[in-house]
Amino acid sequence: MNVIFENDLNTISWFRFVICLVSGLIFFYFEYTKKFQLSYSKFNSKGDLDSKKGMFLIYFLPLLTYVYFYLKTPTTDALYYKLIFLAVTLHFAKRCLEVLFLHKYSGKISILTTVFITWAYSSIAYSIHESVNTLTSPDMVESGINGSLYFGFSLFLLGQISNLYHHILLRKLRNNAVKEYKIPQGGLFSFVNCPHYLSEIVAWIGIAIMTKYLIVFGLTFVMASYLVGRSINTTRWYKEKIPNFPVD
Repeated sequence: MNVIFENDLNTISWFRFVICLVSGLIFFYFEYTKKFQLSYSKFNSKGDLDSKKGMFLIYFLPLLTYVYFYLKTPTTDALYYKLIFLAVTLHFAKRCLEVLFLHKYSGKISILTTVFITWAYSSIAYSIHESVNTLTSPDMVESGINGSLYFGFSLFLLGQISNLYHHILLRKLRNNAVKEYKIPQGGLFSFVNCPHYLSEIVAWIGIAIMTKYLIVFGLTFVMASYLVGRSINTTRWYKEKIPNFPVD
């Protein structure tokens, strides 16, 4: 099962892939060392914008970006295009719905952070569109509809369902009356401290396998690097804020 188009194994694609690897390592370094942390969530909730509004924009504009360019670009009815469109739009639509109806926000988010993350996600959405809907030839589409497409989509669904499930578990820890920190339990929390991050990485790996483009694998590495660094800091934060937090 080939997970990369043979036509994509060229100098330009490898160069873009290496740029993504370097960028991912830089993001990990800044997050891990706390030398530059984005202003949102529990690490830094000081800002000028309501967190709920900011987070909705962060996911809604990339959704519009992908849908707009997808509808603007003529494509065939091949399953390859449809499943990737479904995966990308489902990811961002799910996050929008979670912001509106699931997550609880108590802090603020900076406008600069909102603009930066929105730009980053929108750029990722456009890059996926550019690769899938403008560079893929009919012959490549035929070779793309094989085990890798179905395997990648299955991996995507698994990651999304797991991500939603663990977000629900985290939501149950929040008490509207009293703000207190509790040890997350259930699901994969017995094995890793941030299974919602792990699940999101799995979902993006699934999308990368579906597209069969190096740039999407590179962008997945960038997001995974950032989430790994953030998960390490989340573990540190748990140990600082919650007495008797399990050391294993």
